[in-house]
Amino acid sequence: MQNKSCFARINRICMTEIESQLEHSPRIIYTECLSSKKKALELIASSIANDSELSIGDILDAFTKRERLGSTNCGKGIAIPHGKIKHCENPMGVLLIVDQSFCEQIKTDPIDLFFGLIVPTDSCDTHVDLLKRISTLAEASEALKLLRTEKDPQKIYTWIQNTNPTLAEILI
Repeated sequence: MQNKSCFARINRICMTEIESQLEHSPRIIYTECLSSKKKALELIASSIANDSELSIGDILDAFTKRERLGSTNCGKGIAIPHGKIKHCENPMGVLLIVDQSFCEQIKTDPIDLFFGLIVPTDSCDTHVDLLKRISTLAEASEALKLLRTEKDPQKIYTWIQNTNPTLAEILI
């Protein structure tokens, strides 16, 4: 009888640790080939919606509204889809890494790194600061090499946390 009680307590402790890890998992997604940029935006929107009160539709609308102003593709295989949402409480980001080696048809300039960002409508300074931080990270050859070769999201997150804690905050 005592063994069952001990097992139940250990199980409860393990479940608490797992729930804690899931609660604080970074929004860094590694995926094989996507058929379009739209699919990437849907995956990013779904990840943000899953961790917030925001709807996938509102997030996609914000991304689409921004894309109409001009492409968020930055070159070097990088895109920074971003937008503002009125009822967003805090900036939220997603790093989506697409392994192009699984793509059957690789375009001339495929995008393999997406840094999705949603911010509150009234956070203009924060929005600009985060875009600068993402751009700086995306321009560093060391960062690009790590992002394109490392398959472990936790290792990527730890690296971002050590190099740019502000940017790491939006991924949790």
